[in-house]
Amino acid sequence: MTINKGIKRGLKEEIKQEIEEEIKKESQYVIEKFNIIEKIVNMLSKYGYKKVLSALLIFMLSTATVIIFTNQKDIVSKIVREQTAATQLNNAKSLEFRVRVVNPRVDAILYKLLVQSGADRAFVIEMHNGTDNPTGLPFAFGDMTYEKLRSDSSESILNEYNRMNLSSIPLAAYLCKDKRFFGSIQQLKEIDPKMAKRIKINGINFIGLYSIRGNEVEIGWVGISYENEKLRNIENSEGCLLDASQRLSILLDISNNVNLK
Repeated sequence: MTINKGIKRGLKEEIKQEIEEEIKKESQYVIEKFNIIEKIVNMLSKYGYKKVLSALLIFMLSTATVIIFTNQKDIVSKIVREQTAATQLNNAKSLEFRVRVVNPRVDAILYKLLVQSGADRAFVIEMHNGTDNPTGLPFAFGDMTYEKLRSDSSESILNEYNRMNLSSIPLAAYLCKDKRFFGSIQQLKEIDPKMAKRIKINGINFIGLYSIRGNEVEIGWVGISYENEKLRNIENSEGCLLDASQRLSILLDISNNVNLK
């Protein structure tokens, strides 16, 4: 009996301590709440209702602004990722379209130009803005994108005329204005001495160039060259170049603006 009484007294003490601890926690919670209320009352007494409400409103607006800015940042990042993926996909489709559809037709036009003009080389120079060729951006560079040779003994110059800074080439300005040039290296030297010297090194003695123009902008130029200045017919060459220019204008303009979506 004595043992049972001791156990009961121990249990009562434990229960009593637990109750006291719960009461202490509840009291502390109530005190904290009263402290908050007391602080609010003091603020209202010290600064007035309007100032406190204004501060509260500013805090809420600041919090909302941070949330909105974070959401906008996430939205913008998502849009940029989607646009980048769409651009990459469209570029891949454009490249596939050019390789599969455009290139064989350009090659056929240049081969025909070689036969009809009797030239040693037929080529195309396309203008771009340094990275791509979207509508509305200024064209500052030129690449020789196509070249066909009459003889295997002639050396290709395709890779020697890439990323040409057109703003520093007088011949480019001349072609933008007059749309065509036919003449010997000596005649070219009067317009652009540096380009004449550069072309002369490639074994060219006579050159013809004609503008390729799309619906809205100039795309580039189609050209022919002769190693022997005497072996050419200027009138026939001009007519052949004009015909090639018109065909290439349609083809390359479609290539640059076709909707591949």
